[in-house]
Amino acid sequence: MDDFKYVIMDALKQINGKWDTIIIKLLSNKDLRYNEILKNINNITPKSLSESLKKLNQHNIIGRNVVSTQPFTVIYSLTEKGTELIKHLNGLEEWENTCEKKGKGYN
Repeated sequence: MDDFKYVIMDALKQINGKWDTIIIKLLSNKDLRYNEILKNINNITPKSLSESLKKLNQHNIIGRNVVSTQPFTVIYSLTEKGTELIKHLNGLEEWENTCEKKGKGYN
């Protein structure tokens, strides 16, 4: 049981930032540039977005592709690991929706 606990904790550490799951969900629809992500998330600061993108990239959840344009363009996308993660995040979303319907939501 202890191994299970640590595996879950390690997995959650990779996506524990305030904006991480929102960024991942956005990128599940299509690849986006930095400013596109910034415009699609209300109340996120540029600093917070940069920190989240850097962390998710370090964990190989998102990829960062620099395109040689003038000025250069950076496009973010989900990696294979990130695409696999989306399936599990969708499962959590379904679980939360089920709890809400049954009146067992968390407010």
